Amino acid sequence: MRSSASVTTLYSTSATTLSFLYILEGDIEKAEESANEAIRNDRYNARALVNKGICLLRKGEEEEEDEFRKAMKENGGGKSEEEEGGVVDKMSTKYFEKTKELFLESIGVEADCVEAIFNLGIVNMKLGNLVGSRQAFDKLNTILPSQPEVLLNLAYLHQQVLNLLFLS
Repeated sequence: MRSSASVTTLYSTSATTLSFLYILEGDIEKAEESANEAIRNDRYNARALVNKGICLLRKGEEEEEDEFRKAMKENGGGKSEEEEGGVVDKMSTKYFEKTKELFLESIGVEADCVEAIFNLGIVNMKLGNLVGSRQAFDKLNTILPSQPEVLLNLAYLHQQVLNLLFLS
């Protein structure tokens, strides 16, 4: 007979896997439900926290797109990109801040959780925190040296910094 703790861990792991499968299928609502169930059963499940963060990240991205389309439709394309970006950023920041908290919590549970570190870098980019994003990708580069996705994001961040320096 299995102990209650091992059943809870097994259930949490299963819900985490199911959540990931829903993410791959693009069913964010079901993915979030499964991630929440996994977290309810094991608060220290780093992968479940990452999955929930990914769900919020996707919701924020969807809201960004919806708000951008709405602003373009209402204004007939009359606003500048900076003005539209400001509207979009204010609307989706709530998702990105919560997402960042979940990824940080996941890293607190499992310091070398590469999924959390990678996604923390991405969400920091979306929040305009280039320093935080670079720190995440630098840490990831020490854990997984020469990974193309990591190197690509580091190169992108360096380009953004150069743009800020030379265009300012």
